Amino acid sequence: MARLVAHLDADDVALTGGAAIELHLAAAGRPARRAVVGDLDFLARCLKAIPPSVARDFLVSHYHRARPGVPKAMIQLVDPTTRMRIDIFSDSAGVIPRAQRTTIEGTVLNVLDARSIFDHKVQMLRTASPSHPVDSKHWDDAVALAELCGLEPPPAPTSAVRTVYCTDVNLTCPRCELSRTLDFPLAPKSDIFALLGYV
Repeated sequence: MARLVAHLDADDVALTGGAAIELHLAAAGRPARRAVVGDLDFLARCLKAIPPSVARDFLVSHYHRARPGVPKAMIQLVDPTTRMRIDIFSDSAGVIPRAQRTTIEGTVLNVLDARSIFDHKVQMLRTASPSHPVDSKHWDDAVALAELCGLEPPPAPTSAVRTVYCTDVNLTCPRCELSRTLDFPLAPKSDIFALLGYV
């Protein structure tokens, strides 16, 4: 995390997802839900908050600029040292101002507030359908966050699965192809697979 944050303006990004949830649980004296955090999720005010220099220290797995055919901006990086995936999404809901400045092992960064993470989980669960199921971990997270925030937990989704990641190193991402740029060169899928076991 420290090596990633060194490339960023800390005011323009916020940690969210599982790592942020675990920090909120720990701060409230609640037991951890995850033995291991497998990836890091961030929000960014816009993709311009992520400078091309990040590609010197991390492999670029996906790079999506919002445009026709690419509804959401996103950068997915892989840390070759820790073999960890880092997903950076644009802050389409404008919630970064609600984040709290936090110091983690000497690294200072914004951590999104628990209520904003809960609201996002609930919205995700509402859109679940048989054709677009969500990972059941999102409901587990929503229940833990509801208890933390003193809110009513959402109903369990009727369309929930465990995410199965792609292992086809020859597969190309149409959204990456539409967004291709020399500033964020895509790493070979075989390199990503060697580090993560999926692409």
